[in-house]
Amino acid sequence: MTTYYDESAKRQFFLLKFKVMLLESDGNAFEQFVRKLFRKYDPDIRFTKPQGSKGDGGNDMFKPLSGEYYQVYGPEFLSGTSIKKAAEKIIDDFDKIYRNWNMHYPIKSYYFVYNDKKKGVYPDIYVALEKIKSKYNIKCDVIDSMKLEEIFDTLSEKDKGDLVGVLLLNDDIIKELNFEALSIVIKYMICEDIVQQPLDKLKAIDFNEKIKINGLSEEISRNLNYASYYIYSLEEYFNSFSSYDIRSRIGYILNGYYQESKEIIPDNEYDCGNLRFQYIFDKCYPKEEKSKAVKDALYIVLSYYFEACSIMESKDEGGSYYAFS
Repeated sequence: MTTYYDESAKRQFFLLKFKVMLLESDGNAFEQFVRKLFRKYDPDIRFTKPQGSKGDGGNDMFKPLSGEYYQVYGPEFLSGTSIKKAAEKIIDDFDKIYRNWNMHYPIKSYYFVYNDKKKGVYPDIYVALEKIKSKYNIKCDVIDSMKLEEIFDTLSEKDKGDLVGVLLLNDDIIKELNFEALSIVIKYMICEDIVQQPLDKLKAIDFNEKIKINGLSEEISRNLNYASYYIYSLEEYFNSFSSYDIRSRIGYILNGYYQESKEIIPDNEYDCGNLRFQYIFDKCYPKEEKSKAVKDALYIVLSYYFEACSIMESKDEGGSYYAFS
């Protein structure tokens, strides 16, 4: 057996999955995601649960012995309003913590865990923390998405897998299309309620050129290339449906996911091609399945529509970039 995925490749794969999950998370989902991360990162962390009318006293999680307190905030949209709200929340929640917790576990440091979605932390947030730091003589800082990535990167491979899902890298290359596994993937995908958009005629493109355009990683590129060898088998599968155009239905679904990924992951996001591909892969992968055959079947489906320009960026004959829509 040839080993294709070294430790560096596994690390990059896990980070890619983590980044996508961060970009998708906001509100309560972000708070729960951060709790899971810190539970694995620091065994001394304690988590609070709202207690009737008392609530949680402004305290999302803390370290009693060292006096470290953490407030978690993941706005749904990053705007002037949400930034103002974040700055106000920093002050208001600290006041609650001080009133409700300081007499029991003296505050030594206060951290604002903020999902800036890689866009950066605005001055108002730093100013709010500086006010608290100056008034109470404690350490204050922001834990943004970059810092969360650094924390995640320190976890063991097992803990990373537990947090972001099963590791789908394999030492074996794709060797066949398992039709039972393909059926699992297709059935999972066609249950999704996607608004259909008009599809252009399938365009033949240079496969490797498109990989370069999108800046896809070596691991994703390798899997797509091996998967492309079995597109003919997928064609046979599609042709077996005489009364239902499953080929177009899957195309609609994948294009819908691609458009979603572009809204969540902007063009100026570092590694946006890999992040968007991982987003689409995660949306299509049946969560309860952990077999290599299912993963391979999904890669073959994605390879087919990647070549047909249903997903990811391409260039027309004049050299201009376009996305299939």
